[in-house]
Amino acid sequence: RRDLTMGASISRFIPCKTDESRPWLDYPDGKWSPRPRISSDCEVSYEVDGYCLDAERDMQRRWKASRAAVAAVSRVSVAAWGSSEFNVELSRVAGLDVWSGRRSQRDFESMRRELERECRWARVAPLPFKQLDSFFHLSPVLCNYHLRDTSSALQQWLKEVIDAGLSSSNAFLSFLGNPQVPSSASSASGERECPSRVALSLPIMAEIIEFLDQPRDVLHISSMVSNAIKESSALVREQHWERMYREKWPAFYEAQLRTSQVSQQEVNWQAMYRHTASGQHEAYLEIYDREKKLGFAMSCMTAQVTWEAKTSCYVAQYVSASSVLPERIPASEDYRIRFCPESARSLLKPELQPPQASELYAYRIIDGIPDLQVGQGVELQWKMQLGSPFGWWFGRVENLERHSYGNTATLTMLFPHFPASSRWHRLHVTVGDGAMRQCTIGGYHGGIRAVTES
Repeated sequence: RRDLTMGASISRFIPCKTDESRPWLDYPDGKWSPRPRISSDCEVSYEVDGYCLDAERDMQRRWKASRAAVAAVSRVSVAAWGSSEFNVELSRVAGLDVWSGRRSQRDFESMRRELERECRWARVAPLPFKQLDSFFHLSPVLCNYHLRDTSSALQQWLKEVIDAGLSSSNAFLSFLGNPQVPSSASSASGERECPSRVALSLPIMAEIIEFLDQPRDVLHISSMVSNAIKESSALVREQHWERMYREKWPAFYEAQLRTSQVSQQEVNWQAMYRHTASGQHEAYLEIYDREKKLGFAMSCMTAQVTWEAKTSCYVAQYVSASSVLPERIPASEDYRIRFCPESARSLLKPELQPPQASELYAYRIIDGIPDLQVGQGVELQWKMQLGSPFGWWFGRVENLERHSYGNTATLTMLFPHFPASSRWHRLHVTVGDGAMRQCTIGGYHGGIRAVTES
């Protein structure tokens, strides 16, 4: 065994102070390199290979200054596709921390006229609106592009108005609806929330929600959050609830939109989504090819429809004089469901919900004779039983003979989906006066309406 003295043991851990025992002299860039000592009066620059910390800090200051310049106008977005209304969100303008509202093209034009009349010393640029006569003839893709382009141009236009010092004018305050300026206490509270509000007022919330298609995700990101996010995303949230409702239940959406337009009442689409998904919403809709039976081919029948979430199906309870079992229509076959046709809504008024089923719009008869051409598609009101509502039966015009007396005409219709030997292939009806008549093939018929190829 080898015994080591304390001195020998220490010599193994403490290197000698000779040139051979200092490896950093031979390897100045290795791990043995000592930390350089820099005097306190030496000027240090961190610029390496084109990077300069001072330049980056200066760039950050310029960026923050530019962000502060555009922070006044936080959001100008199109409220609905194809409309002339815009959602406007402002922050730190006219003494207000955050302001949001929906304004139409007419409101913008009125504000510009008032600004020119009130502030003659200022030069107000023209509004960046497109000509309506050419705007509505664009394809949906180009239309959507021009709407986004218009909203961006409006944001820049509002920024120029605010930078010109016109935000305190009566015309601008009238455009905002003459809001009340908060007190100093509330302003101080708003200043504390200013960083989050400025960040959330950037036009990214709408872009984020566009990627979400589940109600739970939209609810979490826009409602179950801080008050700042909830307030700043209120308008965007409502638009996307409407979008999700329209995409999931197109026929329900058309029916509810028609009722809202007639009653002139706004729809809470989030509440309507919950109401429909739980099966509590009912609507009278029309079903193509009832129960997929051959006898109902190329027809559309009225039914009271609800949504059944557990099966992801529409439940259609047909309105009939006879007892009929309900039909479940899968969500993949929602193309079989429609609301009352546009050309018949003004005459039949489907938005009215009478207390008795016998007073539904499907029992009313269309009067008048549309301009028809030979071979054009039409839908005839026809029913087999007297107590049942009318259904729509598709056929084509073979001949039309207008009568010299009254407002009636004799129409010869062909039903090409029936063979030529069938008694259902050809039918002669008298229409135009809004009266119900018996058919030669049985049942009763009402009026007609022209249809398009789509």
